[in-house]
Amino acid sequence: MNFSVIVPAYNASRTISSCLEAIFNSDFKDFEVVVIDDASNDSTVEIAKKFPCRIVESAKHLGTHNIRNMAKNESRYDTLVYIDSDILIEPGTLIKIEHSFKEEPDLAAVVGVLSKTHPNNGYFSQYKNLYMHYVLNKCPRYIDFIYGSIYAIKKEHFQECWPLGRFGEDTDLGMRMCRKNLKILLNKEMEVIHLKNYSFVSFLLNDFIVPYYWAKIFIRQRGWADLVKKKRFSHARAGQIISIVLAGLTFPFLFVSPTVSIALVVLFLLINLKFFTFLFRQRGVFFVFRAVFLTWLDMLVMLSGIVCGLITWF
Repeated sequence: MNFSVIVPAYNASRTISSCLEAIFNSDFKDFEVVVIDDASNDSTVEIAKKFPCRIVESAKHLGTHNIRNMAKNESRYDTLVYIDSDILIEPGTLIKIEHSFKEEPDLAAVVGVLSKTHPNNGYFSQYKNLYMHYVLNKCPRYIDFIYGSIYAIKKEHFQECWPLGRFGEDTDLGMRMCRKNLKILLNKEMEVIHLKNYSFVSFLLNDFIVPYYWAKIFIRQRGWADLVKKKRFSHARAGQIISIVLAGLTFPFLFVSPTVSIALVVLFLLINLKFFTFLFRQRGVFFVFRAVFLTWLDMLVMLSGIVCGLITWF
């Protein structure tokens, strides 16, 4: 089995070297690397040229969905492995992908998860990384979404579902594959390190934008049916969605009925107790104390993104 490793990049000069170095340090050797540069205006291309990879440069900034769409025409092999430019794979990551496809020949795609390790000690980077690790590891073995940081897909199935949607392309791709009864494996042993550094502002902005487009996909894909049947939509479990609603109700009820507001806070804490316990085991009590307030604020921002997404949809 041979892989075409696709690295979409845009102004990735801070991380592209570490990303490519990790790929070329892989124990698996039967692969090519194609860096698809989305008209970066920094030194991304110059850095990538130091590695034995093929570089495809876009003449203008096209966005992630178009860059990933380009890959099917630029890849040499039948299995595409997408790795974001701020991701570090382990030496055995590509071998795990190969084993997954060989053990289950009917797989259309294999998706990885974030490790608990994050090289940046900033609180928001640590929190976000642990949050995504926790959420993804709560998902079932076979899923109906794609997590864009690290996934492998057979080119024939990618072409079946082409072109990707303009926004939320990962979730959109997974949903399209699900409609075609294509099998997606979430390999929880395939952990990668995410180098993205979050500030308070970028953290909240990210968690507004993602739910904004998530809401549109939710309507387009009739996500309420999944909530009833699967108790989740994409990687968002029903409990998470309930928590988001509770976060939005707590503040208004503070002025109407403080008793109800307190009851909502207690319910919010109970629903997220397992997550807070996980954080306590990983980072200690002070981290969790801050996380309780940040989680409430974060879910309030998510609710704002969802509401805005629904308004613009309708």
